[in-house]
Amino acid sequence: MSRRMNPAMNLVMGRANPVLQKRMLELAFGPSLPTESAGATAAIDESVTGKGGQANLAWLDQALTEDTLSGEQLRVLPLLYRSTSLAGLSAESRAKVISIYKHTLCRNMLMLNRLGQIQLQFRLAGFEEMIGLKGLPAIAYIGLGMGARPMADVDVLVPGLGERLPEAISILQAVGYRMKDVGMRFLAMTSPEGLELDLHWYVHDWALGSGLVSAVRAHADEQPFQSGSFLIPCREHHLAHTLAHGVLTKTLTYDARWVFDFLAVFLRGGALDEGRFAQFANSVAAPQRLRDGLQGLIDETPASVDMDRACLSRLKRSIHSNRAIVTWAYNQTPTPNLPVDRLGDRIPRLDWFKQTLIAYWLIPKRQRVLHGISFAEYYAQMARLSALNQYYLKMAPQKTPRDMVDNSVPVPLSLVTARLSMGSTTRHEKPAVSTASISAVVQSDVNGLWWFSKKLIFRGPVFLFRLVMGR
Repeated sequence: MSRRMNPAMNLVMGRANPVLQKRMLELAFGPSLPTESAGATAAIDESVTGKGGQANLAWLDQALTEDTLSGEQLRVLPLLYRSTSLAGLSAESRAKVISIYKHTLCRNMLMLNRLGQIQLQFRLAGFEEMIGLKGLPAIAYIGLGMGARPMADVDVLVPGLGERLPEAISILQAVGYRMKDVGMRFLAMTSPEGLELDLHWYVHDWALGSGLVSAVRAHADEQPFQSGSFLIPCREHHLAHTLAHGVLTKTLTYDARWVFDFLAVFLRGGALDEGRFAQFANSVAAPQRLRDGLQGLIDETPASVDMDRACLSRLKRSIHSNRAIVTWAYNQTPTPNLPVDRLGDRIPRLDWFKQTLIAYWLIPKRQRVLHGISFAEYYAQMARLSALNQYYLKMAPQKTPRDMVDNSVPVPLSLVTARLSMGSTTRHEKPAVSTASISAVVQSDVNGLWWFSKKLIFRGPVFLFRLVMGR
């Protein structure tokens, strides 16, 4: 199949710099160069690597010198530092890579230290054990040390957290954490040092089933780290999660950094339980995208990378397909990982339409199937959730880390319980807060619903006309 006709190509090579992506993949997973443990002046054996290894290092050196690597490509450098030699880089480029690695190592160790403290508090309060997602299992399965894989934040899955949000927020606020965001499947808090902790009770927006949470928990393994032991998903579930997160998140398909995360784990370890991999993959909203990602790995990964492509083919065959409109909705234009206000007109109008379709049709439809929540109830919960966030932001303005340690602003916890539990037993409890607080949230609910209805009625036809006319 030609590159032009292959719909999975951009999933593996990305859009930011496909040529450099290929060379970095060859450096990370191709014929081995001597690692840094062999010394900075270790000789490169051309009988093993050929001149291609030196050429790839020259490309990387030029990109580092000219500062053309994207943010996500910079996050691959710690893996290269631990898995291959940098002897072919200039002294300035080597210094950059080493600096990034040291920063990654220190930051990861600090984040795990803070996570260990929170885990102890949650354990004493009777919460289920935390299960590390994404970064934590990647570090464990790659096996190249704490600094080999950067973590922008710490993601953990806490089964049943959605039913006990008030207690969780109280515990975190007591040690200086402040609220950042809350959604239908996660709670984001920021530590006094500015480190983000994301606590999930569902895996993701595209994986909202409680059955998947139970499966991840049933096969989770305990992994020791320097700051303590944490549960992590089994290797199969982690790989499926990495693949799904990569192909269903358009900021990750832009740089395709997920490919490094996937291959670094896939190429290490023994045989996979293909049924367990499929268990996770078939639980996501658009499994066809995962099939496309696996086909892309088979077709587009450089030939110099020695991997079991037959295994990838079997994994692909084990995944179901889905309706074409679902695949179309989740296949969005890759964009840089930047705030929305900085993207400007980089987001096509068609992508805005797809995001609206997902948010207002596909997700609530899936919630109805998985949890029996009607469309009307889902929309009402989302409006209340938005109102709660607005209410909290008004009551708790941004503070410095020191201020947050000394003067943490309490969140209306009973409102959290009443508003956020998706199908939990606390959904119909009466919030024990003041009448004024309730009135403020209810009025925000009404305003939010009226705003959405007005936009849908008056702006919807205009939007569709412009979409069809390409304006």
